[in-house]
Amino acid sequence: MKKIIFIILFILVFFISGCATIPQELQNIPVDKEITLLKVKTSPEKYIGKTVLWGGKIIRCENKKNFTLLEVIQFPLDFWARPITDTASEGRFLVKASKFIDCAVYSKDKFITVAGVLKGFKEGKIGEMPYKYTIIKDKGIHLWKEEIHPPLPPYPCICDYYWYRWYPCYCPGCYPLYYPWCCPCW
Repeated sequence: MKKIIFIILFILVFFISGCATIPQELQNIPVDKEITLLKVKTSPEKYIGKTVLWGGKIIRCENKKNFTLLEVIQFPLDFWARPITDTASEGRFLVKASKFIDCAVYSKDKFITVAGVLKGFKEGKIGEMPYKYTIIKDKGIHLWKEEIHPPLPPYPCICDYYWYRWYPCYCPGCYPLYYPWCCPCW
């Protein structure tokens, strides 16, 4: 009996370990996930040389002679290291990529996650406002694919209280019990 339980646990651990949590480009890079942009801004010297995992939305991409510079507005990361865009940002940072990155691919408003070493700071401007950017040198960058959301069901909905006593509103392709926001009758 103990042997069967051991085999089942071994198989379970084998299958669970096969489920990657973060993108493959970033998996083998040891990072300190506790270091946030806000912590670095409050005590910058303490974190120089540390490896971080940050993500966000690309604001600007510039190809220089020996590197590519990405300006990113930071967003917190979820369990899979994907930027959570409906949360508040802690600011902006610059990614200094040692390899050539095509700015047509890594274009404005796309989302990335970067593992890299904190190298220092650079004075810059956002519009007319002076801003102190944190610079990280990349060890790995993952560009997230755009999410495609299915279209909402067609409107108007059929709302007939005689025929649909239990569910007074019917929207083709909509299930109001599971998705009550998709039907205006609810």
